Amino acid sequence: MKTSPPDESTMTAPDSSDLRSRIRAAFKGVTLGGGVGLYEAQGIDDHDSAEVCQRYRENDEKDSWERITSDDLNHCYSSLSFFDAEGMRFHIPAYLLADLNGEYKFDMLFEFTNWCDLKREQYSLLSTAQRSVVMDYLRFMQDRPGNWLDVHKIDFTLDTFCEVDPDSTETKKHNKSEMATPRKPSD
Repeated sequence: MKTSPPDESTMTAPDSSDLRSRIRAAFKGVTLGGGVGLYEAQGIDDHDSAEVCQRYRENDEKDSWERITSDDLNHCYSSLSFFDAEGMRFHIPAYLLADLNGEYKFDMLFEFTNWCDLKREQYSLLSTAQRSVVMDYLRFMQDRPGNWLDVHKIDFTLDTFCEVDPDSTETKKHNKSEMATPRKPSD
């Protein structure tokens, strides 16, 4: 196991323009529906009353995740922990793009690498194409200079993220002994 970071002076950040395009395409036309909205989720986190959360929801964007600003995402960074599956499906592309554009000021990898049953539920409505671009985002981040400490956590997350077949109601059993060998950061 590697105990020191790779020499990043010779590494270049991978280009994310293709990934951005694929994120936009995979989530094109997704609306919030009855899901938890951005500021509504922030209200839930703040333990606001149901009435206050309803007022937040009335002002939340519901039709186009592309209209959600990076400032709103940064203000509502903890909302990621309070979305239901519809809310996550609607908001995750905005968060991913803000992060890829360097506009999101918090740790998106933390969002993905701290896996639990809530996360499994939150990502349960993603289509195969949507799940694929989220996994590509994780792989992209894994190869990005500065993320060498997260390589093994990302490997585990990718393995876990693949457990649920979005086109099936069955969940595959996760067997740690069958987990793929983690990738090593490039030298």
